[in-house]
Amino acid sequence: MLCLIAAAVVSVVAASPDQVETFEQWWADSINGAESRVKLAGYGAEFTFAFTYPMPPEGLEALRESIKNKPDHPAWMTIQRLEKQQREGPQVTNVSVWRDLEGNMGRANTTSGSSDWTDFATRPDGEWMLTPKTLHLKPGASESGQNSLRLVVEGYGNHIRALLSNGFEVLTRTGAKPDDAPRLLADGRWAGIWTTESGGVVTQVSVEGNFDRLTGVGRMLRLVYKSTPKSGLPREETTWFEDFRSTILGELPHRTVYSASSTEPTKETRLLSIRPVSKDQLKDLTADPAPDKPDPARGSLTFKSIRNERALQAVPDRGAVKEDASQESSSASLRGAPHSGLVIAGWSLAAAVLGYLAWSFFRRR
Repeated sequence: MLCLIAAAVVSVVAASPDQVETFEQWWADSINGAESRVKLAGYGAEFTFAFTYPMPPEGLEALRESIKNKPDHPAWMTIQRLEKQQREGPQVTNVSVWRDLEGNMGRANTTSGSSDWTDFATRPDGEWMLTPKTLHLKPGASESGQNSLRLVVEGYGNHIRALLSNGFEVLTRTGAKPDDAPRLLADGRWAGIWTTESGGVVTQVSVEGNFDRLTGVGRMLRLVYKSTPKSGLPREETTWFEDFRSTILGELPHRTVYSASSTEPTKETRLLSIRPVSKDQLKDLTADPAPDKPDPARGSLTFKSIRNERALQAVPDRGAVKEDASQESSSASLRGAPHSGLVIAGWSLAAAVLGYLAWSFFRRR
């Protein structure tokens, strides 16, 4: 079941027929282009995201007092995280993502702080993960299956799905059509609600924005996603779109702020730049790193050990410590290696990304 309700926020004065026609064309173009934009096909983008964790209702001191005699209580981790947030502010992660037109090659660079970084690259014939000290080589995406780093690269790209489509990609997954334009008011405001029901869960997406009749360009300013199961509590999540600027993909919001319940972190995403990327550039960016060759994104590399998961495939010894390829396929050797913590840390970061996507507002397809 799908229904659309479009209503005025305050005014009930409708726009003129010419304004409505221009608005409906912009709406249709936004819906039709939403899916292609979020795939970042043939583009590279730089952005940041940061989570701000809410303080407990009773206050940090009261929480600390309540568990002072329980050294193993999990709330101590919450306290440490909040204390760090108070001292340093939200932890910001800087991300660069590149994707080719076919989606076969891609790379994601992630940096938290000045020296904590992990990069992921995927190609049909091989994948790799890189930290300042370790290079981890993997088979191609098709051989890696569910463990493919392609999922990680796509996962980081998902952080800016809302920015690239100004929220319209969410609407397409809720059933909105190009001819479903909501009512445009004389003052340029518009609002709409889409409701669907599937598997006993009622999903409602409400949006509001404005439209400039002189330029023919509209903006989605706020999107609220609410899901109500037959049994259980409803969940409501809100995204605000801000700081609109002109880009090679048209006018886009460069900042979104996402929030759900009062007990969950608020996520802020900022788009720094977006530009085309050629297939030759992607080949250079996803080529296996080598210690004696500057990386096109990182410059000089410092890794000293290589972990090879490609079946019995020799690794060129260019000054790095070469590991036995036959041992690298063993999870036990990964756990027992002196530097395995770096590898595990990198994979933990990848898992955290995918875990976030499962929680995120934009996880629903």
